[in-house]
Amino acid sequence: MDSDPPDPAKVAEYKLALETRNFEIQLFWQRSNYFLVLNTAIGTGFFAVRSVKFALLLGGLGFVASLLWLLVNLGSRYWHVRWERQVEDIEAKLTPAFNHFFLVTQDELDVIVRKGLQYKRYRPDRGLWNWAVLKKPSVSFMMTLLSCAFVVFWLTAEIGFAVRHYW
Repeated sequence: MDSDPPDPAKVAEYKLALETRNFEIQLFWQRSNYFLVLNTAIGTGFFAVRSVKFALLLGGLGFVASLLWLLVNLGSRYWHVRWERQVEDIEAKLTPAFNHFFLVTQDELDVIVRKGLQYKRYRPDRGLWNWAVLKKPSVSFMMTLLSCAFVVFWLTAEIGFAVRHYW
């Protein structure tokens, strides 16, 4: 029956899955920050160093670091999705009171977000802002795109540097 209290074991499982999901998101940002700082430090050295050998070494290191960053982002996303799905599956088995945190349709979610954005409509620039927010760009996808951009940057910088100095 829907009026029965939820099974305490299921509630505990739900809480654990939710905490693990949140932990995975936290780890994603910690890892991304680490790789962003690492790439920035390598880039600073790459553009500041006068030695061709060290510049090539730093460019290669930057490429490897950014490639690892991309792979770590993809792995992080895998585990984030795994735990988010686990939360949704457990939520579906709990009472209806739990079924509006993760188990909402896209239409329901858009209604909730639109209500939250309405108080900002008095400013002329908010129409475009609200439209962009409702497109719900994925922050983990954007960070993964940034890591891809660093891979391309380092590869291009390394090839350009080698061509300029060796051919």
